[in-house]
Amino acid sequence: MDHLAHEVSAFHARIATADPLSRFGTPEAIYQQVRENFQHLFDAIDDPVRQAHARVREVWCQRTFAVHRATFVARKRDGFVRECHGALHLGNMLLLDDAVVIFDCLEFHEDLRWIDVASDIAFLQQAQRVSSPRGPTQRAVHDSRVSCRSRDTAAPCGPAQYASR
Repeated sequence: MDHLAHEVSAFHARIATADPLSRFGTPEAIYQQVRENFQHLFDAIDDPVRQAHARVREVWCQRTFAVHRATFVARKRDGFVRECHGALHLGNMLLLDDAVVIFDCLEFHEDLRWIDVASDIAFLQQAQRVSSPRGPTQRAVHDSRVSCRSRDTAAPCGPAQYASR
């Protein structure tokens, strides 16, 4: 698991950083994905009770996003928005000669690729929770999350990063 944490951190350290003037990683670009997800959800739900529950989640996302908006701005400014993997999970990694190799990035969809490194790590964490909630990868995910901490604060990547995934 140390190999995995090290490789994820090293991967994020060597990939390109988004141009500060690009739309990638802006609060508007991030929340657009959330908005689109909710629209697809509302289009798929026929049951009014379930739709009401989804609306409650939508309002929570709006409020949470507003609270963390400045954090998104700061993380882009500080270089955490990078040309990430976009679909980081164990199915897109292999162990080769005692080294973790990450492959099969989302090169076809730049909005899912030019993201905060925290979103890449959140994707890995979510995928791991689904496949093995108490698996050893959780430690590696934690260790790699430490590498995405903001230089201005000691706050780790948090739940606000999950909103766009």
